[in-house]
Amino acid sequence: MRKSSPSSDQVIQMGNTMYNYRYKLDYRKYIKEGENFVRITFDAKGLSSNKNTTIVTPIIYKDKKYDIQRNEFHIK
Repeated sequence: MRKSSPSSDQVIQMGNTMYNYRYKLDYRKYIKEGENFVRITFDAKGLSSNKNTTIVTPIIYKDKKYDIQRNEFHIK
């Protein structure tokens, strides 16, 4: 049995959906010696709501080495 596509006045929401976003940035030109903070904000505009999520993680640059405190995030 085939289901037809939803019309323009219907909304389908799927639970347990996962999205992976990858963005590459050469952060070396922005990071200074010592403790730095990186803030990433996601502005998700959906059908039923607008949700902003902000992630902040420290990056320590010392002796020409970068120590990224957290490089993977899971948002629900």
